[in-house]
This record gives sequence, C-alpha cells and structure tokens, in this order.
Amino acid sequence: MTKKIKVALVSPSSEKVQISSMENLALAYLAASLRSKNFEVDIIDAGMYLYNNDYIVDRILNNNIKLLAISLSSAYFIKSAKELINKIRDAEIDCHITIGGYLPTSYPEILLELNVDSLLYGEGDFSISELAERIENGYKWNNMKSLIYKENNKLIINESYDRIDNLDVLPFPERDNLKYILNRGGVAAVSTSRGCYGNCSFCLIQSNFAKQHGQKEWTGRSGENIIDEIESLFIKYGTNEIWFMDPNFIGPIGKGSERALEMCKEIKERDIKFTFTIECRTDDVIKNKELLKKLVEVGLRRVFLGIESGVQECLDLYNKGVTVKENKEAVEILRDLGVSMHAGFIYYDPTTTLEEIRENIDFIREIGTKDISFPGIGRNLLGLLHGTPITNLMKSNGITPNLLGTNYKLNPKVREIYLLMNKCLDRYAEIRLAERITWRDIYIMNNDYEGNEIVTRIKENINTFVLNVMEKIAKYFIINENYEVKDLLVYYEKVIKESDEKIKVLKELINIENDYRKSKGYFYDI
Repeated sequence: MTKKIKVALVSPSSEKVQISSMENLALAYLAASLRSKNFEVDIIDAGMYLYNNDYIVDRILNNNIKLLAISLSSAYFIKSAKELINKIRDAEIDCHITIGGYLPTSYPEILLELNVDSLLYGEGDFSISELAERIENGYKWNNMKSLIYKENNKLIINESYDRIDNLDVLPFPERDNLKYILNRGGVAAVSTSRGCYGNCSFCLIQSNFAKQHGQKEWTGRSGENIIDEIESLFIKYGTNEIWFMDPNFIGPIGKGSERALEMCKEIKERDIKFTFTIECRTDDVIKNKELLKKLVEVGLRRVFLGIESGVQECLDLYNKGVTVKENKEAVEILRDLGVSMHAGFIYYDPTTTLEEIRENIDFIREIGTKDISFPGIGRNLLGLLHGTPITNLMKSNGITPNLLGTNYKLNPKVREIYLLMNKCLDRYAEIRLAERITWRDIYIMNNDYEGNEIVTRIKENINTFVLNVMEKIAKYFIINENYEVKDLLVYYEKVIKESDEKIKVLKELINIENDYRKSKGYFYDI
C-alpha cells in the first residue's frame, strides 16, 4: 500500500476560552473521515493541552505534515490561529493550510486576512478527505466542492456538497483525547444530530446550514447507531456519563421524537447503564413530556435549556417562538421529573432597557434559584455573530459589531450595570469556583443525591448572591435618573462591602463540597 500523506487537525488556543471538559468533536469526526481513507492523522487540541504555537510548529515540522486543517469555531481563536499560520509560513514548511468551522463558514472573508490556501465550509466530512487525496496525488484542488479560495484578492466560492442526510454512514469520531479527558474528570461527548429546526435570530447553526444547503432542517442519527457508539465507549473507556452535544437533541415532533424513543428502547434492550445530559428548547420540553419521562428512566439527569429571557419583547427579538409562560412551564416540567437544569440566558443586548433587567431578575426569582444553574449569570452579553439575522437587523440600524460581536454600544445605564457586574463578580474567586462546581454537576450525574444537595445549595446561593448585587446596582440607576460618577462609586463601594460579607456563605459551601468530593473519591480538574 502506498504511504499516505500526513494530516494535522488543529484547534488553536485562546486566552478567552477555558480548558474544555470535553473533546473537540469536529476534529474527531474529520479524523475519522481521513483515517477511513488510510491517512495518518495528528489531532492537536492546543486549548486542551495548553500547547503554545512554537510547540505546534515543531510538531508539524517533525511529523512532515502535508495538510494542516485549522478549526475556527469562533473569533476568539483568530489571534492565535494567525500567529500559528505566520510561524508556519516563516518556517517555510511545505504544507497546504486550510481552515474551517462555524466562523469561516459564516464569514468566508476571513480567508483574505489569513495566509492560508483554502477554506472548507459547511460539513467537512467528505471535503477534508477529498482535499487530502488531491494534495497527495498532485491533483488540482481549487475546483472541488465546499471549498473557497482566493484569486487576485477575491474569493472564489465553489458549490457545496449536498447535505449528509444519513448520518449513520459516517464513521464514529476518533477518540484520541478521551482517555485524557476522563482522567481529568471530564465527560464523553456524543453528537447525535446536526442542524436545528428552530430559527433563533442569534444562532450561527441555522444560518450556516441555510448558507450551505438553502435549508435549516434537523437531521438525526438512528437510535441504534447512537447506542452502538455509546456501547463502544463503555467497552473501551468504561465511561458511564455522556453529554449529548446536539444543539437540539429531541428534534422536531415526528422523526426527532421517534428517534429518541428508539434510543430509549435500545438502551433498555442492551441493559446499558449510564447517565446523560441533553440540550433542547423550552417548547421541546412542553411538547415531549412523555418522551422526557422515558428518557429519565434510561439515564437523563440534566438538561441545558435555552430559556434566554424572561421578557417577551426579548424572546420575540431573538425569534425564539415561545412565550415567557412557556419558559416557566418547561422549568416546572423538568423540575417535576427531578432533572437538573442549566439555563442559557442573555442579560444584555443592544436594545436592553433598565426595565428589562428588572423583569429578568424577577423572572429568575419566580422560576426558582434553587435547582437551576445559570452559567454566566448577570454577565452574559449577546454576541452579534456575523451572518445571523439579529446581526443583520442591528447593522440595518447602524450597529456594526466586530467579529467577536461584543463591542457594540449598550444603553448608557445598562452599560454601567454590565461593567459594574463584571467588576464585582471578577472580585470573587468563589464565584468562579461555584460556577465550575455547578457546571460539572458531578453528583446528579452519578445519582449521588447527598452530594447533589450540597450543589443545590451552592446553586441557590450563587444565584441569589448575583441577583441581589444586580438588583442593587440596577436600582441605583432606576432611582437616579441623573447621577454623578463619584456618587455612583460611593454606592458601588457600599454594595461591595455588603457583598464581601455575603460571599462568606458561598465560600463555606464550596469548602463543604470540596471535603465531600474528596471523601467520596470524586475528581475533576476542569
């Protein structure tokens, strides 16, 4: 057999993105496609292992890499990627460099800013292998599908591959980094579907699929195929916890819910014991109460729920297609099922008013702070991502964000709240520790209800703490239509003094959790 060229798949590092507790499944699927064609593949996840770019350049040089594919999931990785690319070019390494991922698909103009050869847009399972084969054989590569290249500083965009309608034909993702992840107390990630039937105005998923395929449909793997993969993970790695990474696990009524029922049947018939997390919309919960009961029976313990707001005008702006009442109903359904919840929530966008901040605080208190964690509570700023409907709308209103989508102007008083909330919460290491504990949610996933009770107390404490601070800061601006900066700072220092006392309770709870975790032998370094 002729020796194949070597391919490197790289996820760059970023100062803004924390070390992941899960694998980069995009790279894992690309590696599977390449290895199915007998290419030798090196997966380099710089963020996971804290690799610097000099190390990556040496690794590429020493392994005689001929095709380097860099995954850019967001603009936070551009700076590091650009540095890496320039170092490779300076070292005169003879390799084709291509980029792909959510960002390049939504913003192909990035190709003009980077010293790379090509861009693969959309699903890369087929295009990455074809590109490798063309490079290996010395064939022309700039006329292949789903590829963009530049000529005379202009983009040449080739037609795309058809969408992969049968995901079961794809090889299971390569798990080069899973053992390392599990040894750090992380979780095995599994993707069971692609796309989303929703139409949220801020989401890149629906806009990217529409861009590549002219449609926004959801496509799911069969229940049998999913459980085949999980069974193989159980046998090889002994993992008993899965995070289903689909943006919309349940999918549409009909083919989506039927697929989930098939999965439940497979789990029971094979008698596989594991717990899992899913991500879904609030209306998915309302429409699928009986299905969720069956999912709980076979291991569902946690749901990442896209609530986004407790203000109807905001839900309409985000094109969620749900009401505030339905958001509340979904929370109650999951609570009755005993499922832990992580809530996606947006606190600030270009249109946010003081009244909406107050309404969101009231909403969170009403749905309950005890058994829900709100990652980024009090701080989450809507990212106006390139190519999304809401970004296009804001641009038509004179708002032009950068690629990160976070440099836009807020209402002046809302901006002060946002800045002061970040300043206050950055002050406390306890906040970061509590968010880490509640994000991992290790006890509910292990059916340890004594440990989960400790985490529940931490959730309630951090939620109450942050909401109280946010309410106090917002109240100042509501009461004082006109204010002096010096008076604001005096008031802020008073809030901080009170917070310094209240944070002690959270610190004590964190110590209790730490002692309990050690006594039970749990470990996570994420």
